[in-house]
Amino acid sequence: MNFQIHSLAVTPFDAFFKMNDKQLQTHNIVKSIVQEANSTPCRVSLKDAEVGATVLLLNHQHLQGETPFQASHAIFVTQDVQRSCPEVNQVPRAINSRIVSIRAFNKQQMMVQADIAQGLEVSDKIQLMLNDKNVEFLHLHYAKQGCYIALVTRATKVQESQEH
Repeated sequence: MNFQIHSLAVTPFDAFFKMNDKQLQTHNIVKSIVQEANSTPCRVSLKDAEVGATVLLLNHQHLQGETPFQASHAIFVTQDVQRSCPEVNQVPRAINSRIVSIRAFNKQQMMVQADIAQGLEVSDKIQLMLNDKNVEFLHLHYAKQGCYIALVTRATKVQESQEH
């Protein structure tokens, strides 16, 4: 089963980068400069922010349905990045270089499966879960911190044809 990973759009976060620390504090957002390589995975670029980059740490509601699984968690967003659009069946390095929790949801946004994976296993487990017709979409999370990474859906015909 072919899949597509979807990063977050940058637009909802643009205004926050223009705020000062006091304004950000009213939104429970922390702005910082990345000090260590491979420490700050951005949910827009789906890459680790580079040392010296400005990032925001903020709460993001990634599952908004009125179910017991409604959820939000802290995420990083890097200033001045482009939204990532990975190729069909491509798992970005910032994802497969860490242990990932893969959570499968049905149309009612109820979790129907969950597993963990790392490296090449991530792609295999995504494909396996999407083969289940009860699964509508997947959410990826960094297993250690529990942070949301990205949405995963079945690839559409248009996306699949662009791959070839």
